[in-house]
Amino acid sequence: MWLLYRYSDILSFLMYHVISYRKKVVFDNLKNSFPEKSEKEIKKIARKFYRNLSDMILEGIKGFTISKKNVMKRNKVMEVELTKKLYDQNKNIIFAAGHAGNWEWGARTSPYQLYHKSIVLYKPLKNKKIDAYLRKLRTMDNLGLYPIKSTARAFLNNDKPFSVVMLGDQNPSNRGKAIWVKFLNQPTACLHGIEVYAKKFDIPVIFAEFRRVKRGYYETYFEIITENPRELEDGQITKIFMNKLEEKIIKQPEIWLWSHKRWKHKFNPEKETIIE
Repeated sequence: MWLLYRYSDILSFLMYHVISYRKKVVFDNLKNSFPEKSEKEIKKIARKFYRNLSDMILEGIKGFTISKKNVMKRNKVMEVELTKKLYDQNKNIIFAAGHAGNWEWGARTSPYQLYHKSIVLYKPLKNKKIDAYLRKLRTMDNLGLYPIKSTARAFLNNDKPFSVVMLGDQNPSNRGKAIWVKFLNQPTACLHGIEVYAKKFDIPVIFAEFRRVKRGYYETYFEIITENPRELEDGQITKIFMNKLEEKIIKQPEIWLWSHKRWKHKFNPEKETIIE
């Protein structure tokens, strides 16, 4: 692992100083999200972000071969009893998470640390051979894998209480179904899936935070968003989730994925409404 992080330092330097990987996107996102911060502060966060990004890339690759013992030591799931209560009630769970921290290691360790059967949604790769290889590696940990286009299947035909991890960040492909909230000082179009499936199947929603403790070590924390999704008004589950995600990003901004164009959609007040 020590060698992996030496390579990561080199990769981080290349992405920031040489390749300038999506640098404009990163700096635009940071400036718009933290208008109160100085140029110096923005640069400091950006440099830390690129270091974290390079760690994530190499940790993701290492994640397919790292031993169960080692990955369990490096990613600990905290507050397991919170989920056991729902398991004992024979209730399923939707884990709502953002692209922050090491969600790959979090998903891999969940079958060993949670009572629920663990299901993860993924986006298939265009190269079918590589996609098949990665699916084989991931299912070695008894993870249930479903392509995003088959999300509904993940909630059906399970013989024991299950949990589904859903990454619910921004930039939905279907703008017409987007849920708009105020997030990081900007009107933001959010994916609707968490809200839709929680209400359709009446599944409790828990916010999952993949917190970075130190380099190469993470902890997963849980906070209940709602145990009764059908009792909340439309948009409130998404609003609560995004508020919690924003709170965690402000505490550790460098671990969020700033290199994505998360604000492609611009809010139209004549056609769209922000959930309050």
